[in-house]
Amino acid sequence: RIIVTTHLTSLKGWAHGTAGAMNATLEFDPERLEPLFILKMGVPGRSWGIEMAGRLGLPQEIIERAKASLGSDTVRLEELLAHLEKTERLVVEERSELRTKEALLAGLIESYRDRLDRFKKDRDDLVTKAREEALDIVTSTRRDMERLIDEIKATQAGREAIREAHKNVEE
Repeated sequence: RIIVTTHLTSLKGWAHGTAGAMNATLEFDPERLEPLFILKMGVPGRSWGIEMAGRLGLPQEIIERAKASLGSDTVRLEELLAHLEKTERLVVEERSELRTKEALLAGLIESYRDRLDRFKKDRDDLVTKAREEALDIVTSTRRDMERLIDEIKATQAGREAIREAHKNVEE
């Protein structure tokens, strides 16, 4: 096995198209121009050599000549790699946000399921209690009606007794 590190675009292209060869890159922070020491297999990395040379104090005219001497294919590949890196960072950020939102949503769903279960239980309890109270009212009313009927029979059903019984039923 051989590991080669290079800034040569042609070798990156060769590794991409050759069986048994593979590109890899160490992730790099483009803002601070510092390596992140995270190895990514299967993806060629951008060359930060010219940018690093500028950071280390190489004169600007040399840096400009170096950039001008790069072939158009190299420039396009570097632009493509930069675009891919930016897109990947955005996807990673969006995936992280999505996981956070999914966790929040799962919590809300669980909370609403609990609330629904409690609501159903409370509703069932109220229906049961209402039925019991209605049955008590019906039972009590029957007893009162039977008592009134007995009183009417005992008093020989005079008009005044009937009116009094009627008033009691209304109440």
